[in-house]
Amino acid sequence: MITRTAFVDQITRQLEGRFQEVRLLHTGENGVVFSARDPADADARRALRVPFPSEGADVAHTVRFHRLAELACAVPHPYIAAGIAMEQVAGMDVMIMELAGPLRVDHLVTSARPATVHRILTVMRELATALDALHAAGIVHGALRPSRVLLDASGHVKVTGMLLRSGEAPPHTALTPAHVGDPAYMAPEQWHSTTAAAAMDVYAAGVIAFELYTGEPRVTRLAPGVAIHPLVIPANRSLRPDLPLAINEALRRATHPDPAMRFATVGAFVDALAAPHTPTAGHPAIGPPTDAALQPVRSSDLRTVLLLAALVVVLLMLFL
Repeated sequence: MITRTAFVDQITRQLEGRFQEVRLLHTGENGVVFSARDPADADARRALRVPFPSEGADVAHTVRFHRLAELACAVPHPYIAAGIAMEQVAGMDVMIMELAGPLRVDHLVTSARPATVHRILTVMRELATALDALHAAGIVHGALRPSRVLLDASGHVKVTGMLLRSGEAPPHTALTPAHVGDPAYMAPEQWHSTTAAAAMDVYAAGVIAFELYTGEPRVTRLAPGVAIHPLVIPANRSLRPDLPLAINEALRRATHPDPAMRFATVGAFVDALAAPHTPTAGHPAIGPPTDAALQPVRSSDLRTVLLLAALVVVLLMLFL
């Protein structure tokens, strides 16, 4: 059996027969991702995803790889990393994708300088826009985690790694909710549900937001299939000094154990995160002048004002 290191070296050499400047980006669960320049596409830099070879009867890598390729092309969206083409290179499948990164949301979480509230809300808003668009198309990410939320050169979100269809009877066990999810971000029902639902992504988005606010990654390098304790968000202690307690309540609702108690959309969740930072009724904006304020001063009112002013002058002269 070929080792993954030897596999990466072998694939790199094979890709260099078709692409230029091939560089390894990262090794994932189901395959390897490279960046490369594509001479067939005006020398544009692309991401190349290559699956690990299936071993024996285990075809999970191949099944998930083809589903990734299918869903990457399903919903064109500015905040979703687009699939461009599938090619055969030296007898192996290669998925050519829009290149984003190398910065990812998990890098924001672990950065020495905590993300500002504005940055967090911007990232979460773009993530919500992408996820809600997927849900409207009947797609559930199912494997959402910070490392699958890439950031392009301008800092905008590019979601990747979608695997599930809402309400689908999975064609293979490799595409059941429990098999595709990351335990640190999986909703409780994802462990036993046979079909995917958007509420699973709302939960994962809640965990990602919690990590961004606290700067604490929940779990790293967790073995697949290993359950962890549910996320507990304090009710009466702010996550950090610049955050109101309303943020806690929004996070608690997004990660509620009961999917029916969560927000209906990821966008509604982000609205709740942003609400404490929005001007309130206690500080109303100054509106336009009323019609009464725009009426000309009547002559009778003017005479009254002049008489009062003259009276004040006379009184001042008597007492000085």
